[in-house]
Amino acid sequence: MKQRKLTEDYLRTIYVLSRQKGVHGSDLAKTLCVSRPTVSVTLKSLSEEGFIWLDQGRNIHLTERGLQIAQDIDEQNRFFLGLLTGLGIEAETAAREACEMEHCLSPESFSILKAALGQQSGN
Repeated sequence: MKQRKLTEDYLRTIYVLSRQKGVHGSDLAKTLCVSRPTVSVTLKSLSEEGFIWLDQGRNIHLTERGLQIAQDIDEQNRFFLGLLTGLGIEAETAAREACEMEHCLSPESFSILKAALGQQSGN
């Protein structure tokens, strides 16, 4: 689970940052509050697993496979964040807990949960 969470956190962070600008290892280190050497080791692993690639300028890009995972995790994060804040949980707590919750469910369980809560709220 720990390795899956790490992978998903990196992929989602690359996805979110890439919507604003090119992504470099230093951006990930700053955003994820980890050292540059830690980022380098993790990026090497993500590249070997086929989730990312680096261009000549050392910009980090998601592969199709990495992009799909990142989008799925981002959707789950936004869902849980909206659910928790909608229930009145303080924003900082909701953000921290949504980040944990996004890693816990299978895609099938998440889909069923979304459908059930959507039906309850009339969506």
